[in-house]
Amino acid sequence: MIGYVAGALAAGAAAFAGMHTMVPWSQLYGENFSGIQEGVKVLALSYDDGPNDPWTMKLLEVLAKHQVQATFFMLGRYVEQRPEIARAVSAAGHAIGNHGFSHQNLIFASTAKLRQELEETMRQLTQD
Repeated sequence: MIGYVAGALAAGAAAFAGMHTMVPWSQLYGENFSGIQEGVKVLALSYDDGPNDPWTMKLLEVLAKHQVQATFFMLGRYVEQRPEIARAVSAAGHAIGNHGFSHQNLIFASTAKLRQELEETMRQLTQD
């Protein structure tokens, strides 16, 4: 009986911790800051897990047509495969976010593994 209770508590704690990594209003892991003044109406557009061929380039065309800026969260392994797409996103003036190298679930990763994922992606993004 104690094993079931302990398992349920562990599962509940893991679900609680995991949920707070996904919800934008959570302050569990630190204060969120948007930098936008209260009352200002804006929309933040982000595109994750690219750069992808041909979709990222098509999206760049649509954004340029409508004069819209976005944030592209890129995976290092895809930047490594298609660096010219990442350069096109940057040249168009969009923000680029680091989404890690391999898109592993890093909720319980060590600090060293997290740093490795981010640094390898940064290496790919800053290569000429």
